[in-house]
Amino acid sequence: MNKKLIAIAVAGVMTVPLVAQAGGHITMGGDARVRYQSLALDLPGTAGDNGARTTTRARLTLKAHDGDVAGISYRGAIADVTHGDVTTDKAQLTTDWAYGYLDTGFAKISGGVMVANWGTGLRTNDARPNRLIVTKAIDGLTLGLGFDKSLESGMGKDDTDNDSGQTVILAKTKEFGLLYLDKYKGKNVTGGAEWNATWTDIFYSGEVAGVGVNVEYGTNGGDADGDIVGLLVTKGMGKLSLAGMYVMTKDGGSIDPDYLAVVSAEDQYGASELAAMGGAGGSALASTKGEDKSVLGVVVGYEMSDAMSAQLGLVNFGSSQKDLGAGTATDSVNLVDVIVTHKFGKKSKLMGYAFSASDVATGYGLNVETKF
Repeated sequence: MNKKLIAIAVAGVMTVPLVAQAGGHITMGGDARVRYQSLALDLPGTAGDNGARTTTRARLTLKAHDGDVAGISYRGAIADVTHGDVTTDKAQLTTDWAYGYLDTGFAKISGGVMVANWGTGLRTNDARPNRLIVTKAIDGLTLGLGFDKSLESGMGKDDTDNDSGQTVILAKTKEFGLLYLDKYKGKNVTGGAEWNATWTDIFYSGEVAGVGVNVEYGTNGGDADGDIVGLLVTKGMGKLSLAGMYVMTKDGGSIDPDYLAVVSAEDQYGASELAAMGGAGGSALASTKGEDKSVLGVVVGYEMSDAMSAQLGLVNFGSSQKDLGAGTATDSVNLVDVIVTHKFGKKSKLMGYAFSASDVATGYGLNVETKF
């Protein structure tokens, strides 16, 4: 049996009887989304990517819990279909996450395909490791020791990896945190080399003089290189909101693409658009050995009413390399995007956006989302 399925089964068997015996709560829900995109990409050294596509997705969520004592959580897509210049059909049940937890009174044990976030989300945001972890809360301090069968990069999720994973050690309070990962990868069937590496990450997330401040720094060690640093400041002034961001990746460091959603509609774009913004040197968010990449962004948001809001984002993607590769690569790309959102009650919303990134990417789109 697949080891991921074993982890899910163990988590479920461990918690469901406890929840049932304690008269716990069981809830079901989900969400549905229809998205339209029109893109015009001109990646240096390539033929570009131009076209329109429509994506339809529906997901089901199940939760069963007895307060903080025990519980399980599951979410899976029951349909995920794209039509247009890119066509995919995943009209089948796929798992986003499935895990369980049990509080023994001394410590909390969690296991399964989990949702993993860390710090400000600079590098780990909505990751889905196959994880078993024990956490202990002591007067506002949370300590954790765990093991992941797969790394953030996806290693361990295909048959070419004989053995890979990482040990997870963490300590965090409401505002500060320290994370240490000891990662390893065994020799795979295609002859890939074994390696060991470490990742150390610290963060602060709080308020200074009425301004929200989020700072995070991470560095690789062992058989891996790369550093990242991120600073995000936010300020709300009635209906007006301001945010500023600076991110740097160095010598092979990379950040989570979702981090950019704060200052842009990045979560509406995708990997190909970010590659365009990074030139032929690859993604705008991942550096190579001997290279520094940076992201500098400012966003202005305004609530026109309880239901409608608008956002203007200005972002610069920069690189220390003047020649990013073949074609007409550039060392700097400027992104401008506008997002308008209209909410219908508490469960549905309509969002439209448009963006332009120098001479390499333009596009617009429309999302309709609802929860049930």
